[in-house]
Amino acid sequence: MRRAIFLLILAVPFSVLATVIHVPADSLTIQAGLNGAQSGDTVLVAPGNYSVDILFWPDRNGIHLVGAGMNNTVVSGDDWQCVVYMASAVAIDSTTMIQGMSFLHGGDAGIILYGASPSLVSCCFDSSSAGPGIYAVQNSAAIINGCEMKGNAGSGARIQDCGQGLRFEFCLFEGNDLTRARGTGRGSYPGGFQVRDQVDDGGGIYCSGSDPSLTGCTITGNSANYGGGIYCYYYSDATLTGCTITDNSANYGGGIYCWASDPTLSDCTISGNSASNEGGGIYCSSSPPTLSDCELTLNTATLGGAIWIDGGGGSFEYCSFTHNDADSLGDAFFTADTTLPIHYCNFFDNGWAMHNADPVAVPQASENWWGHSTGPWHSGYNPFGEGDSLFSYSWDFQPWLAAADTIAPPFPPRSLIQRNRDRGSVDLAWEALPLSDLGGYCIHFDLDSLGYDYENFVDVGNVTEATLGGLETGLNYRVAVSSYDMSGNHSSPGRSLWLTAEAVAAPDGAPSALTLAAPYPNPFNPKTSLSFSIDKAGPVRLAIYDTSGRQVALLLNEALEVGRHDCSWDGQNKQGQAMPSGLYLARLQSGKYSESRKLLLAK
Repeated sequence: MRRAIFLLILAVPFSVLATVIHVPADSLTIQAGLNGAQSGDTVLVAPGNYSVDILFWPDRNGIHLVGAGMNNTVVSGDDWQCVVYMASAVAIDSTTMIQGMSFLHGGDAGIILYGASPSLVSCCFDSSSAGPGIYAVQNSAAIINGCEMKGNAGSGARIQDCGQGLRFEFCLFEGNDLTRARGTGRGSYPGGFQVRDQVDDGGGIYCSGSDPSLTGCTITGNSANYGGGIYCYYYSDATLTGCTITDNSANYGGGIYCWASDPTLSDCTISGNSASNEGGGIYCSSSPPTLSDCELTLNTATLGGAIWIDGGGGSFEYCSFTHNDADSLGDAFFTADTTLPIHYCNFFDNGWAMHNADPVAVPQASENWWGHSTGPWHSGYNPFGEGDSLFSYSWDFQPWLAAADTIAPPFPPRSLIQRNRDRGSVDLAWEALPLSDLGGYCIHFDLDSLGYDYENFVDVGNVTEATLGGLETGLNYRVAVSSYDMSGNHSSPGRSLWLTAEAVAAPDGAPSALTLAAPYPNPFNPKTSLSFSIDKAGPVRLAIYDTSGRQVALLLNEALEVGRHDCSWDGQNKQGQAMPSGLYLARLQSGKYSESRKLLLAK
């Protein structure tokens, strides 16, 4: 009989033996609940705000810590150490889980995973005063799904010496700012582990000696010295699929910074990122990145608006480069010492699309579309090309595509203007896109000032004028237009426009903002036309500058009425002398607003 009973007990499923420990009903504190839990147990934390010095994970695998949702169960640290420390003497794998909680006000980090590989599901790691939201180190292979890393003074996530296996799925990295003042972290932990001094690199994600994978993640509004969105250092071959990297900023590599690393990106959007020096979208040094089916748009820098790159290897295929801008050279690409292959990509409205600074290395850039069937403008090899321009040393750009590649992602239209506003509605117009597989356009609008993730959109079909109605009068709306192709692939929204729906009608044709249209022709000889619109009557100034910032011609300086106006430049300076071939800048200014366009005088 005793033997029979013993066998019966062994046959009971593991899940039946598991215990649910309620906090605070069964255990007054979360730490007490964890200490009392065995493998397979769940510590269920009720909604509420909990204050801790630090939560030490016990030496047991398979415990589940579950809250009532990241907005309902909030755990706050002491702004000194981390909030959760997981470094067990036993192997911690993905059967250990933390779900549905927020961890705020860590010092060194929101959570430290020292060799531990749990599952983190629907958690928020916010407001660490000195370190990252998540600090994964020493071969952590954590699976992080649906989590948010926001507002940390360190990176959103810092991944160090983890090799392969760590995964982020559908996570948000937002507003992590390494440029602001540090807090007073630097705690010490069991086993002699010390948190090293934090770095100023990788606002959204910092990788060193690690190959994480990111799927469906959004990395937005982060700031750092190097790598506003992502920093890949020393053989960190990150893989990104279906990610959005937008509105990040840095001195180098606004979206992504890579050094001696081989990142791979597919089906990603890299938009609206900025670098005060080089690489608005991506900066790669001694790194061979591989990009396919990616959209790079509206990125800005001094050199290399979308990409700054040196070193060999890697490739770009089926990507779209549109509306990128560099203050100096290389609106889309700035290359040095590379034969980087760039094939089947679309370049549109980048101005000086590529600048090659190397007299020996010849980048392979054939089979691309440059915005016009005549190919790119190049002074020596294609002086009659009407597409985006190539500058300086040789490019292997022939043959080119006569039409946009339909495999590459669609891109947003340009020159969005407001024509009229009347009783809660506004009339909008934009330029038609030269895409053979164009399906239509969507208008995006929102009331907040953030640069990404518009709350509302309207599909208006394949038209270039539409009325946006149902707006509250007197409120400021942020509006942009995207496109989609016949396969249902959507571009990111284009340049945003601020507008107000008035209670009474505005004059017909009244634009909502200062707008300087693209010069035509450009490159030009001997004359180019400059059209612009203003939203308020008053003084307007339009001048031409050379690349050193010296004014060479003043085209207009007078009071004008609201609406569209036309002007031209004949390539002469203010003394009536013909200017030499080269790059110039047209700058329009009205009140505190200004807009610029690049001009290429090609004789």
